[in-house]
Amino acid sequence: MPEYYICNGCKVYHCHLEDIIAGATSMIRVAKTLIFVIYILWT
Repeated sequence: MPEYYICNGCKVYHCHLEDIIAGATSMIRVAKTLIFVIYILWT
């Protein structure tokens, strides 16, 4: 299971705010990494 998939699917609203924030931060980090890799490969 990916580290950013903290909450169970549609039950995200049952999670603690800290878990949601941590999950969002991890997803942003993953997205930035993907964008960076795509940028490197594109140029």
